[in-house]
Amino acid sequence: MEKITLKTQELLEQSLTLYQDLVTILEQEKEHIIEMNLEGIWETTHKKNQLVQTIEQKNKTLASKGFKGMTTIEALPIPFQERSMLKTAALAINTCKENVVRLANKNKTYIRESLSMIDGIFSTLTQSPGHTQYGHSGGVIANQEKKHFICAEV
Repeated sequence: MEKITLKTQELLEQSLTLYQDLVTILEQEKEHIIEMNLEGIWETTHKKNQLVQTIEQKNKTLASKGFKGMTTIEALPIPFQERSMLKTAALAINTCKENVVRLANKNKTYIRESLSMIDGIFSTLTQSPGHTQYGHSGGVIANQEKKHFICAEV
């Protein structure tokens, strides 16, 4: 029984570390977006993509071994203290996942705001003030015949 607990705890700690790393990268990405540091954005995007692939692979491995989060922890034939420790680790992972979603959504908002500001600058430079090209939906507003300086997919 102790082996089961140790192995499960090890897997949970590995997953938690991956999600914590993802939170750190998303926080770095936010700073790069605010600073409009394109090189930094590309760097964090590359790191983020690699980490997400690692997390997906880890989740597939856990699923193939029959691990289904709290349900699996509840079903383990282990003492209450050990089960409580594993539940705490699983809750920490869920909290970290919520932080990832929150940060990713904030970063999307920052990107939209930055693109809107850049679009305003281009509109001013092309002497067409008040002309909004970016539609805040991840693309350029449709049915516009003018050439656009910027096209984004968020």
